[in-house]
Amino acid sequence: MYSSPRLRISRRIGSKPRVQASTVEYTNFSFFLLWVLSLSTYVRYESHNLTIFVSPSTKSSKRSWPSMAERKENADSLSKPTFQVISCGLPRTGTTTIGHALSILLQGPVFDGGSDSFSGSAHRQRQLLELASRCPIRTSSDRAFILTCFREFTDGCVASTDQPGCYFVEELLELYPHAKVICTTRERESWWGSYVALWSSIHELYSHPLLWLSPTIRRFCVFSFEFWRRVPQAVGMQEEDVPAWPMSNHEELYERHAEYLRRVVPEGQLHYFDVRDGWEPLCKILEVEVPVEPFPHEFPRSWLISGKADIKSKLRRRFALLVWLFGVGGLVLWRRGIGRWLLSRMRFR
Repeated sequence: MYSSPRLRISRRIGSKPRVQASTVEYTNFSFFLLWVLSLSTYVRYESHNLTIFVSPSTKSSKRSWPSMAERKENADSLSKPTFQVISCGLPRTGTTTIGHALSILLQGPVFDGGSDSFSGSAHRQRQLLELASRCPIRTSSDRAFILTCFREFTDGCVASTDQPGCYFVEELLELYPHAKVICTTRERESWWGSYVALWSSIHELYSHPLLWLSPTIRRFCVFSFEFWRRVPQAVGMQEEDVPAWPMSNHEELYERHAEYLRRVVPEGQLHYFDVRDGWEPLCKILEVEVPVEPFPHEFPRSWLISGKADIKSKLRRRFALLVWLFGVGGLVLWRRGIGRWLLSRMRFR
């Protein structure tokens, strides 16, 4: 009977067949490859499984309004929605809240740059990083690239909110000259405390030794620091080359941003809204009826603290699990002789 030369088995009377070294090599390599693939699959899955700064109502599956993806899918199935609102309030003035509110009132998806920079797809995060790389704007080609990015970001959306849009209001108005501009407001001291808490969390995560375990959050932190280069240029700070850290470099942002909006938005097109006032003022601006469902309230300051602690805990657990997998997996591989086999192969190279 014919037998493959690679799987030759020497048969002896009264003894078990012995598999030659080539078969052992293939078996060892298969186990090693399976182990590596398992680890890489785990790391890739877990890199998309961290959540931070997300309110319980956003996590809940029993929301009173459809998700952004659902709204976009429903809108595409009927007709492409018209972009109507530029929400240009600073981060921590209720940008996530007004994004949900606009999605409900205008019945379409909202481009939330803050959420996309943190929990968006890897492709969207890389797009935002490329946009940040063109900041501050120096040439006409930089500006053309920025306009192309925002045209893609807002395609099929009814509104935009949060950064980067709140620092590119003039460019958004060039794309959508008839859009209503709504600036979310907040008492300055309250805003400053929440804004500092946000940046402190970003800075602490960015310097965390285990951040490499989450590529998604690392891209978010890098974008936050890289995009800051646009902020002083946009709002007209006294020094354009100041770094994002320390927080003392942000102290004049509140007043400068208000002046920036008055400078670039045409008279009569700029509206102000405090999310604490609920539906009525916003519906009056948009000239729509007040909905029956309660006004959403998202992302308060308390969730910054709990979210940061949660993500650091998950990073530690992920690292511990990886150490355990490498330790146990390495021990099993060594016991099977694969470790010695790898060392022998490396020795003869």
